[in-house]
Order: sequence, then structure tokens, then C-alpha cells
Amino acid sequence: MVVLGKRDLRSKALTFFRVFMVLMCGVLAFPTQGWAINDLERTWVHALVAMPSEKARESHYFRMDTDKGRKILGNYRGEKLPVLVYLHGCTGFSKRDRKFIRKIAERGFLVIAPDSMARAYRPRQCDPDSKRGGLNPWVFDFRQAEINYAVDQLWEKPWADWNNLFLMGVSEGGAATALYRGDFFRARIITQWTCQGAPLIRGLEAQPDVPVLAIVQRNDPWYQNKRTDQRGDCGAYFGIRSGSKSIILEDGKKHNVLKSAGVFEEVMEFLRENIGGSRR
Repeated sequence: MVVLGKRDLRSKALTFFRVFMVLMCGVLAFPTQGWAINDLERTWVHALVAMPSEKARESHYFRMDTDKGRKILGNYRGEKLPVLVYLHGCTGFSKRDRKFIRKIAERGFLVIAPDSMARAYRPRQCDPDSKRGGLNPWVFDFRQAEINYAVDQLWEKPWADWNNLFLMGVSEGGAATALYRGDFFRARIITQWTCQGAPLIRGLEAQPDVPVLAIVQRNDPWYQNKRTDQRGDCGAYFGIRSGSKSIILEDGKKHNVLKSAGVFEEVMEFLRENIGGSRR
């Protein structure tokens, strides 16, 4: 049992009030017509979008809520596009993320990357300096809600091929990709995550018939702490999952896999192999 004194209660009440005011400021910061009025919507309207261009091996690149984005998506009259929902890591979008999603769009996929950091209240659950995670564990629930919101938005979009939705995440986004329990995605790509650790984040929740590509560094410095026991790879949870592949890189002690030789080609090959017709 934990016993709280009056000072503890006042401290907790003050913390609650501060959090409440931050959330209210996030709600009031936007007008009620047209744009986001809550944290979850903000992750969608501020999403990064990379879309195939009419010119071969080029792409459009914009934020969802910009004039450019509304114009390009609103005027699109072509065939429905396969969609990759891309989840960034615990510190937000990196230059490597931005470059990677544009390259995927140049190969014919519409990439939508919800911006989790656009929330009015969005603490980090990681400390990059100490390479420690789990500081604000409810953030993992934030990421699941963001996936569900993106799926809900895609349902009504005329440019989205509902039969060819894919999910990819890096690091914290990789954990969210692994733990998502919905069955809307044809295949999943998990990078910079091992599927190991505490019960809250351990395992793979994709349906048994959903192919998974997992890519991680063998000596990733984020997962070598014996206390957290996150060493390993997601392949441990594949079982007899058809069409799946776990790649363990030997690039030394680093976290990022997107810049490793051959990774982009592996991702594109996996996506192409899993494009298909109706799933229903």
C-alpha cells in the first residue's frame, strides 16, 4: 500500500491541473471549422505525406493540412493507390525518415506518416542520451490510437486502395506496428524493434495470416541492457507465419537500419510481393 500525505495530494492535484490546462490549450488552439480540435486529429492533419508524381521516380511531398496537400489530394483522379502508414520513432521524424518515405512514394506507394509529436500534450517515453525507454508508458497507447484514427480517415478517401493498406514503424513506431491488433493491413514492416521486453510491449499481435518483415541491428545499443532484457528479434514470434522474414544486421552498435545497405530494396520487395486484390 502507498500512503499519500497532504503535500503529496496537493502535488498530484497541481500536476493534474497542469496537464488539464495543456490539453485544453491544445483544443482551443484551433478553430472549430475544418481543422483539428483535439490531439488525435492533430496527428492526422499534420501528417507527412509522400505521393507518387505523374513523372516517373518522383514524388509530391507535403503536410496533410497545407494548401499544397489539400490541392494535390483533392484534385487526384487517378487509380486508387496502395497506402503505407508509416510510424516514426520516439523523438519524431528524422531526416532519414523523410528521405525514406519519399523514396517509397517514388516507387508507386502513397505514404502517410501521422505526426505523433503534433499533439498538444506529447511527452517522450524515451531518453536518447541514456538510450532508455518506457518513461511515459501511456505513449504506447497514444500510438495505437493514432493508427486507428488513420485507418478511420483512410476509409473514406477516394485515392486510397483499401485492399492494399500496409503498416510500417521504426523503433517506438516499430513497437506500435508489432502490437496493433486490427486486421486492416495486408502486411507489416517492423524496424529497429525486437518485440522483446516487459509484458506491456512484448510480442506480435498481427493476425497469423499477415506477413511480417522485421529488421533490426544485432547489437542495437538501445536493447543491450540486461535489466530490460530486450535483446533478440521479432522473428521469435513468427511461428509458421507464411511470407515473413526476420533480418538481423551486423552493422555494428547502432540503432538506425534505414541507411543500411540493402534495407530499402528489402522493404520494396516485401511490399511488392504482398500487393494483391480484395482481402474480404
